[in-house]
Amino acid sequence: MIWICLALSFSGFSALSLSTERHHGQVFADKGSPFKRQLLRLLGWLLLVGAVIPGVIELGPSVGIALWAAVLSVAAGGLVV
Repeated sequence: MIWICLALSFSGFSALSLSTERHHGQVFADKGSPFKRQLLRLLGWLLLVGAVIPGVIELGPSVGIALWAAVLSVAAGGLVV
């Protein structure tokens, strides 16, 4: 369950970073169309919000949301490194 939250969070942050012209250009060697970048931005936010669901289902709302906040920090740190 924690691994699912972590995978969704990491994927969401990756999609958000690829939605910028700079990072998209570094990975794909083109700037990407505005529609494609907007779609990546929407996908990234949906993945980040969806990452809370497994924790809340498994551990309840209070602990699940706390776990989600911790997992977001770990995923962001892992992406930066």
